[in-house]
Amino acid sequence: MKAAGAVSASLCSLRRVASTKQRSQSLRGLSGAHTAPYDVVIVGAGVLGCSIAHDLAKRGWRTLNIDQGGAAGHGSTSASCAVIRTMYSHIDSTKMAYEGYRLWTQWSDHIAGHDEDGPVEFREVPYVLPRVPDSAEFQANCQANHDELRFPYTFVDNQTLKERFPYMDTTSYGPPQPLGSDTFGEPTGEINGAFVIDTATGFVSDPVMAAHNLQHAAQGHGGRFLFHTSVTGVLKTQGRASGVQLADGSEVHARVVINAAGPWSSALNKIAFNGDCPADDSVVRTQPMVAQVAYPPGPPELDYNSNGCIVTDFDVGVYFRPANGNRLCIGSIEPKCDTIDILNSTYDFVDELSDPAQRQMYRAGLRMPTLPIPNSLQGVSHMYDKSDDFTPIYDKTALRGYYTAIGTSGNQFKNCGIVGHIMAELVVACENGHDHDQDPLQVLLPITQQTMNLGTFSRLRCKDTNVTSHSVLG
Repeated sequence: MKAAGAVSASLCSLRRVASTKQRSQSLRGLSGAHTAPYDVVIVGAGVLGCSIAHDLAKRGWRTLNIDQGGAAGHGSTSASCAVIRTMYSHIDSTKMAYEGYRLWTQWSDHIAGHDEDGPVEFREVPYVLPRVPDSAEFQANCQANHDELRFPYTFVDNQTLKERFPYMDTTSYGPPQPLGSDTFGEPTGEINGAFVIDTATGFVSDPVMAAHNLQHAAQGHGGRFLFHTSVTGVLKTQGRASGVQLADGSEVHARVVINAAGPWSSALNKIAFNGDCPADDSVVRTQPMVAQVAYPPGPPELDYNSNGCIVTDFDVGVYFRPANGNRLCIGSIEPKCDTIDILNSTYDFVDELSDPAQRQMYRAGLRMPTLPIPNSLQGVSHMYDKSDDFTPIYDKTALRGYYTAIGTSGNQFKNCGIVGHIMAELVVACENGHDHDQDPLQVLLPITQQTMNLGTFSRLRCKDTNVTSHSVLG
């Protein structure tokens, strides 16, 4: 994988995907190759960048997504575990996740038949949170949110848990320990049953296809996409963003620029706030981190079609879900005993599976004693775009006309359908004079009719009092 911004091309490399093959289409003749005006340039064509384009294009905005990759969703989206859940620490995150879930259940309608390859599959399975001391605060926050919103859940005892999911052991091993620790794998008692949600949870098996769907949907409303192209500057006119400069020296002019650049988001912000413009006043920042996800064969008792589930296990420090072919997808919840691999730059990323993927399999094996541990690592290594508190930043910035949908990797795939709507609402309101910093926008979610306080995702929020799990769980 090349770091974002490493590849450049002229605007003549504009590509629109109209079938399973990509066909090049030049911008020449549309308004001039290098001066074609757009209402918005979205830097990034991951699942969120495509969603933003889709919603704005439906509203009649002239949109252009620019991405250094060769196709939509091939950046950090491709490494997403694509878990759909409503368990979040913030009430507004829970509202957004439930709205996102409802969109997944009507995904075909959402993309309105614009992708001839058809909609990606969303598979519903239960969600399980073993009850252990380390999960108590997260569970309490999530339970309070579910109670307030009247979302159903149950508590099951250990016997019921084993009856429903026979591959799961109820021994407690927590708190999580390093793989080489003398106490790794030593029992410390029993878990106290589990918090179980049987509805509004599941996963998407092909996150790239989801981005592909949204790209086609955006194109169906006139959205444009430019791949194999890097952004090297954010243009400014009269104190506001007015487009972007590309690596070949050409410029794309637009009223609005949106940073949806995933792991490259912090680098793009530095570029945007360089030169004659206000200082970046963000309290919450983002940076790229290395994420490794293991995909071993599932235990023999796992039946993908009948008893698969999503598990968030604070006791052993991992989360997992079923995957195609009766496999498991296993990721880390960043327990305190581990060091998060933060990168100074996306250029520092090395694409390899190593110790983190190995320890995730062994930790999952504590909960599932019959989990096969393959001789060679099988999985995915990529970068996530994390914020300081693992809550995304959906916000305006100190530079007028420049917006961010960042800090999203690892826990926002599930919300991709609704993120387009909330970002469009934010941009439209702010461009029409609303002061979002002083009066945080309240967004009505179309399906559930819940009102969400978009100030929860402000760049100016206080990190010290922002109650989250401070992990990928949010």
